[in-house]
Amino acid sequence: MQCNQLYGVVAEMYGVKPKSVERAIRYAIELAYDVNPRQLQSFFPYRIGKPGNWEVIALAADRVRMGG
Repeated sequence: MQCNQLYGVVAEMYGVKPKSVERAIRYAIELAYDVNPRQLQSFFPYRIGKPGNWEVIALAADRVRMGG
């Protein structure tokens, strides 16, 4: 499933537009990065700067699949 499809599924569940879901995820990443950039970057050691939505979603999906 691509991010755009995921946004649509989540949007439908909550009665909002897919763009709102994308924006909310982006905003959550922004807040996490502003509060503690080192902790967020520890999940993405190969990345310099803020990760994108797709990177965070992919990491979350991998963690769920692996059970932790």
